Amino acid sequence: MASRSFLSFSLVLSLSLSASVAAAQDPAPAPPGTYALTVALDDVVLPLLAAAETDAAQGRPGLAWARAQVVLETLPASSTLRVRAEGVRLVAQQALGATAVEPTSPEVLVEPLVVQAEQDTQRGSHALAIARLDFALARVPAAGELARRAQALRAAASQLIVQGASAPAVTVPTAPAGQPAVVAPYGGYAPIAPATDPELANARPEEPVDPTRRGDAEAIELYITAAAYGVYLGFWIPFAAGLEGNDSSSGGSPENLGYSLSMLAGGGVMALLVAGLDSGDGLRTGVGPSISMGLRYGLGMGFLMWGALDPVLSSTRLPSPDPTCTFCEGPENRGGWAERTALPMAFGLGGGLLGAVIGYGTSPSTDDVRFVETSGIWGTGLGLLCAIAAAQDSSQGFGITATGLGVGLLTTSIMAGAGVDVSARRGWLMTLGFAIGAGAGTIVPALAAAGTGDFDYRIFGAVAAVTSIAGLVTAFILTDGMDERIRERDRERREQQRVAFDPMRDLRIGAGPTEGGGVFTLSGQF
Repeated sequence: MASRSFLSFSLVLSLSLSASVAAAQDPAPAPPGTYALTVALDDVVLPLLAAAETDAAQGRPGLAWARAQVVLETLPASSTLRVRAEGVRLVAQQALGATAVEPTSPEVLVEPLVVQAEQDTQRGSHALAIARLDFALARVPAAGELARRAQALRAAASQLIVQGASAPAVTVPTAPAGQPAVVAPYGGYAPIAPATDPELANARPEEPVDPTRRGDAEAIELYITAAAYGVYLGFWIPFAAGLEGNDSSSGGSPENLGYSLSMLAGGGVMALLVAGLDSGDGLRTGVGPSISMGLRYGLGMGFLMWGALDPVLSSTRLPSPDPTCTFCEGPENRGGWAERTALPMAFGLGGGLLGAVIGYGTSPSTDDVRFVETSGIWGTGLGLLCAIAAAQDSSQGFGITATGLGVGLLTTSIMAGAGVDVSARRGWLMTLGFAIGAGAGTIVPALAAAGTGDFDYRIFGAVAAVTSIAGLVTAFILTDGMDERIRERDRERREQQRVAFDPMRDLRIGAGPTEGGGVFTLSGQF
């Protein structure tokens, strides 16, 4: 027993002398003695892993790989964060391909820890901030700007803990079972919270904001658009089934009540569907606007096709005792209206599904979606002007306008996929140029009308179509240079998407003859 006491006393004395020597050599202020001496590594490096995930999502694979590597080198094999870090490193490695990882300065590498430590200090988690600062200080040059910033913040956080500590005695607790201890470079230990403050001791870092999650405006836009489509869907189903009353005076009939409730139910069901899509990790940015745009332009295309196909659809005027009645001629007359009203419903559904496939499949940026969306306005306007100039009847005019809408969307979709970067602000400025050009097209027919006394709408349509294109191109040229911010981001994102085909020759299966084949691979950010 005496031998064990002597050994324990010697060990405590050695630790005390070592700590005194380290404090004398280290100019940084010694932390207060009321810290717990253990901290979960997961809590310390979580901001660094979140920054690596952000780098991978925003097209910085080299930085993502370097930060994920630091996390993996730090965490023990039992850490649950290793799966996330390995996933980030794998995605970054696939994006880099054969490209070597460029060296990253230590300051850039661990700066997210210092930034998060500042936020920790502001909300009172001073000890957690110190642990993260110690982790960063161990990896950056002591004379650097980031090191001076971290040391100043560490001193302030230490002083705040000193002011709040109530017990001056030094305690030497051991690490809880299964929880790794962090040895800090300054003072020989990494504090996480005052031992006498259970609120700070149990403090958890705030979950970092996911930069790839959709914004609030994207969610609101999708809810409104989907609910509006749901209302139309709720109108069409009972209308096509003939559930509304045949007598206009029976406004309070059960049929009309159910008809109205189905419209409300349609909007509610679509809103619930959006809520389901946005549950869990939520929609990624760009997916919601893509679906919204598909629904809106699908509905618009459906109404245009209604006008274009009207002559070839079923008649809505079959013989009836009352020729002035339109909707109350019985089931034999409902087919024509059911076909026509089904077009917006079907095209809207198809547009929404196409938007979902594009959104989930290619992860477009919101700038790409807005660029394609504004092009729908250009295509529709240009198609309308061409219809004014060339259409022989209303159905042909609707068809030309629908063609303009489709061509506009398809053209800019190809341009966006090929690397043409246009921000939302620039897209709307180009729309303004298109409108100004179309307005300028009225000058020529107005001058002709002043001489002849008759305004020729065909001349107006032809001239305005040309001047609107000229205005659009002029605005595109004048606004060049507004998209430098997104070009580099999108260029790196597209570099992550690769298509490859590896041929395999002389492939022998069993004892059969030699066969040829290959492997088609598609990698990227989906």
